[in-house]
Amino acid sequence: MLKKHNLSKKHVLCRDRCVAGRAAPLPAAFQRQAAANRSSEEPEMIITFNTAYNIAKEELPFTKSGTDFPEYTSVGLVDDEPFEYYDSKIKRVIARTEWMNKSEDQQYWDGQTQRARGEQQWYKANIGTVMQSFNQTQGVHVLQRMCGCEWDDETGITDGFNHYGYDGEDLLVFDMKNTRWISPSPQGLYIAHVWNNNRADLEHMKSYLTQECFEWLKMYVSYGRSTLERTVAPEVSLLQKDPSSPVVCHVTGFFPRAVMVTWQKNEVDHYDDVEWGETLPNDDGTFQTTSRLTVKDWQTEDYTCVVEHESLKEEIVKRVIEEEIRRNQDFE
Repeated sequence: MLKKHNLSKKHVLCRDRCVAGRAAPLPAAFQRQAAANRSSEEPEMIITFNTAYNIAKEELPFTKSGTDFPEYTSVGLVDDEPFEYYDSKIKRVIARTEWMNKSEDQQYWDGQTQRARGEQQWYKANIGTVMQSFNQTQGVHVLQRMCGCEWDDETGITDGFNHYGYDGEDLLVFDMKNTRWISPSPQGLYIAHVWNNNRADLEHMKSYLTQECFEWLKMYVSYGRSTLERTVAPEVSLLQKDPSSPVVCHVTGFFPRAVMVTWQKNEVDHYDDVEWGETLPNDDGTFQTTSRLTVKDWQTEDYTCVVEHESLKEEIVKRVIEEEIRRNQDFE
């Protein structure tokens, strides 16, 4: 069976910084996590990236009395792989992958540490401005930035991104085409206005996102290519608590992150009564995800879970029949 979806690989570098406690912005990708933070008052950070050679950096500062969570954290990622880490407690940038640890000398790490400390101070100095724009004087808030670039080494297509979010809502987005900050929220309009008056900073940001970021990205990809470009095939299981419960298609152990999980009914794509889960990391660097099918006629109709992944020559197709389903008693 031919694959129906394009799961081609790009590379993405993301340098992400966060500050927590007083105030902080989160892009839309982090909204659910930030909502959980507000309800539980436990600082958390979730980082997600596109399927591409991607370099990303995320900063998430927290200021919360009675917790050991650092006030500020910064994580660098290439294609979902955390390769650098800094926080306000350890006060230095450290390698998170073996390939990165072997590739750079102490001068590199000292330079990255100096940069991270400067970024931490910038957040500390500017968090009050964000709080004022929301008419806030106290409370636990989350300010987050996700900045980076992606590059398709087959087509040569590149793109850059820089987003700020605050308490689970988009706050500021850098408009690459017009070299300016824009905001979807009234509170962010004032900050965008102030930042747009600094032309030098705007040009510097555009230069980083269109030039410097890709130089870093290509360098990191060359360091970790054997790891970043590996493919690991998924394992697929059908799980069910009992015969009246939803059927869960559990897909795990795959790399890279991009995967397509769909359901079919009588060989026709089926979207009703389907719930897709998030793609989450495993401890070994691979990923897992789930899709839930809630139907009563699974024993009389022909339902299948179809999995597509870069590592597979053909789709994995699991038919929803008794012989394929694993239930709680199977593990007892």
